[in-house]
Amino acid sequence: MKCHSGKIVCANLTLLIDQEEYQFIWLEELSRLLKKGGICILSIHGEYCHKQLDKNCYDLLMKNGFVYKKMPINVFNTRAFSGFYQNSYHLKSYIYENWSRYFRIVEYKIQGINNHQDAVVLQKK
Repeated sequence: MKCHSGKIVCANLTLLIDQEEYQFIWLEELSRLLKKGGICILSIHGEYCHKQLDKNCYDLLMKNGFVYKKMPINVFNTRAFSGFYQNSYHLKSYIYENWSRYFRIVEYKIQGINNHQDAVVLQKK
């Protein structure tokens, strides 16, 4: 896709599974693809999903606004991806504080995707 040519991008899963530093690389790339005013819809593990976390991970999430949790190898987490793609969890405040460097946050919809993941609607500045 050519730079600054997209009107809308929808990325489900992309920022659910990456380590913290990689989400910023993704946000930069999505910004590069969108034209000014373009819309980006992303999914994250928000408040509804936080109940899946053990106490240690939950405490880290509350402290940092973000936590990356390794999952056991199973049907959803194959050995091919077990060392990299895992689960990441965000606080809403973290999204507003960090992602607003790349986009204007239009809406944050709790359980907006499949009544499970939070949806974040972004607009390129």
